[in-house]
Amino acid sequence: MSESANHEGEGSPAGETAKTETEETEETNLAETKAGLLAELLELDPRAAVAVADARLGVRVGKLVEWASGAAPTVEFEGNERGPLPARATIPLDPTLVAEAIQDQRGVVLTFEDGRPDAPIITGLLQPLTHDVDGEAEAEAEDEADTQLEARIDGRRVELEAADEIVLRCGKASIVLRRNGRVVIRGTYVETRSRGVNRVKGGSVEIN
Repeated sequence: MSESANHEGEGSPAGETAKTETEETEETNLAETKAGLLAELLELDPRAAVAVADARLGVRVGKLVEWASGAAPTVEFEGNERGPLPARATIPLDPTLVAEAIQDQRGVVLTFEDGRPDAPIITGLLQPLTHDVDGEAEAEAEDEADTQLEARIDGRRVELEAADEIVLRCGKASIVLRRNGRVVIRGTYVETRSRGVNRVKGGSVEIN
């Protein structure tokens, strides 16, 4: 009876509880070991702390702060506690557009190398969703005005050059200069005047 009771005691719930407590102790020790290794890693490489703290850092919308001559543009974004950071870019940056974006506080699309917040990369500029109809009409009027060209000759040499053809046209009158050397003058009435000699010279001269 005594020996049988001992066997029953070994298979009792108390034995299972003791086993569970042992497993919990082992798991606790393992967690402490991992924490210690992580702490050592962060001490050896401070950048690892940034990567761990900001592992979810992906695409964000920030703002351009400044673009000084000879330097990289600097950006700011929400959650950044380091101040304006220099950024690289995957798109061409026009100085005029960048200056307008800084002045208008326009958003800039940022990604981050390896998820690191200290390594922002500019991938685009946010465009306004609205447009100025009056401004567009004014711009079109300016474009039309620009097509009305006026040339004033001040006695200096003026040269017009084209690869294939130059056409001067006004109403029904035109002068065409072609690359093969041919000159074509057309009009409903063509008149030539000269105070001196008016000479027509060529390999042959044909009239009508």
